[in-house]
Amino acid sequence: MLFIAIPPEAGEAGGWSLRVRSAKQSYFELRLLKLQSFIKPPLMSFDQYHEPASELSQKTRTFARMLTSLTEEAEAIGWYEQRISLEKDKEARQIMEKAQEEEFIHFAMDLEFLLRQKDKWKLIMKNVLFKEGSITENAEKAEQKAEK
Repeated sequence: MLFIAIPPEAGEAGGWSLRVRSAKQSYFELRLLKLQSFIKPPLMSFDQYHEPASELSQKTRTFARMLTSLTEEAEAIGWYEQRISLEKDKEARQIMEKAQEEEFIHFAMDLEFLLRQKDKWKLIMKNVLFKEGSITENAEKAEQKAEK
């Protein structure tokens, strides 16, 4: 039996782990780890970039970060919604509702920032949000206005 030290994956939290293996297992496991290190794509510093960050303008990087923030706020709103729907304790539920309200505010600020960056997006939103009638019909009208 051999003890082998396994390094953490790139970008992975935590330290090395120790594994007990037979000599034959150890040889093949180490060869596999070496092979994987050659075929793994390089990690990017932030997941929100689909293009090399160094090639993107500061404005585009900020826009991407704000979109990520908007998504995170929407996720947080959804998480609170689930927690609130299951919570039996009235006081705990009120605290969660207050926290969810804060997420609504964060979401609204992120969205407003993004809309100020894209006039066409802002135009479409103005013609879809807070309008009476069919949402899909309002969306079609908004699309027509944006194409003009």
